[in-house]
Amino acid sequence: MKKNNRFKLEKSQDLPGWWVLTDTENLIVCKFKEHEYNETQKISVLEEETLLQRMQNPVAEIPKIMSEMGDYMFSHWYSIALPTPAFEFREDDENDRLLLIRNKFPKLTIEVQDDCNLKQLSDALEASSEFVAKYNIMKKNDKRNNQGGNETP
Repeated sequence: MKKNNRFKLEKSQDLPGWWVLTDTENLIVCKFKEHEYNETQKISVLEEETLLQRMQNPVAEIPKIMSEMGDYMFSHWYSIALPTPAFEFREDDENDRLLLIRNKFPKLTIEVQDDCNLKQLSDALEASSEFVAKYNIMKKNDKRNNQGGNETP
């Protein structure tokens, strides 16, 4: 899939703890406080006259653009826009990889490489958990066996 160049997200230079999301096609800027996207949006239009001239129905099109900006934040930068969850799904910047992210210790990023439903993903993660648990037991047993190897009967 093609890289998404429409939206640009960067830290605010003048407001600590704030972010700036720019829709580069429509030149709409949304400033918001980290983790409070829905509550603190400050919207400005860089070239309002040009934007309004391009639109056939601004009353319908501007809310659609704002909704697309929110969708982008939700699917790409959830942990910046909203309170940080323990887990989240996120699409990468190119929109071609789905990531499962754990935001607390131990932090993880898992790339889901195949198209699958949530039940298939859940089953795979359960099998992964079982593998890690068995590996941990095996390592403990190896450690015990190595510690006891120097003893004489």
